[in-house]
Amino acid sequence: MKRALIIAVVLTALAGVFYFFSSRVDIGDFSAEFPRFFPKEMIADPYIVDLEVLDNDVKLEAEKERVSISYTSHRTIEENIKSFQSYFQANGFLNTVSKDDNASFISASKDKISVGATLWSGGLTKVSILYIINR
Repeated sequence: MKRALIIAVVLTALAGVFYFFSSRVDIGDFSAEFPRFFPKEMIADPYIVDLEVLDNDVKLEAEKERVSISYTSHRTIEENIKSFQSYFQANGFLNTVSKDDNASFISASKDKISVGATLWSGGLTKVSILYIINR
């Protein structure tokens, strides 16, 4: 009798754990590859490391595609800003740059595309990009 009770408790616990993990919202996929809709030429630095790409399945209602990209660059913040601005100007984006003591921010938009990039230094330059295509 005790054995049956222990098996029932263990099976119930396993079912609960399975239900908990299967019902969680999938926030997207981490990878080290750019999604098909992201323009790889936006990142001109050939020596990036620690690339993390979150192709996010959780989007706002007006968003068609969303990706968050983070990496470490061997270029300075100023070199990265010039590179981003060059890409944005060559591709018809309106862009602005703002800076404070610890970081620099670039925002750009064109048609239904919005881009936000944050750059900060911690030895090497850290870059974080949010790229959104709206419906």
